[in-house]
Amino acid sequence: MRTHATDSVVVLDAMRAHVSDSDVQEEGCRIVCFLALKADNKVQIAREGGIAVVLEAMRAHVSHSGVQEQGCWALRNLALKADDNKVQIAREGGTAVVLEAMRVHVSHSGVQSEGCGALRNLAYNDDNKVQIAREGGIAVVL
Repeated sequence: MRTHATDSVVVLDAMRAHVSDSDVQEEGCRIVCFLALKADNKVQIAREGGIAVVLEAMRAHVSHSGVQEQGCWALRNLALKADDNKVQIAREGGTAVVLEAMRVHVSHSGVQSEGCGALRNLAYNDDNKVQIAREGGIAVVL
């Protein structure tokens, strides 16, 4: 997949403009997920407020399994090998959002898988490990 710096701007702007549309949010999170496979894009997405946009989508559509799965996947990729993003995701409440997705969609394998992946990548930061445990993450994963 070939990407350009403006790709994330277009996607994030669409997500901001259509917060109440679960289809836009699901597809936006999916695109962020794929854009975040490139290291440069991870930095760009975070700089453009993309972490907050993904978290807002997940908060606005808690009962929508597609938004939750794609949101967890986007956070998983944004946190992978990106120390600053791990810190930012946790600071913006991402740990709680992922855990809530996993609690609400306990029987949805995609949400569980991507949620565990996001928590795993976030846990490569010692402060995040403590936060995950404090917020009940061990019980949710088990």
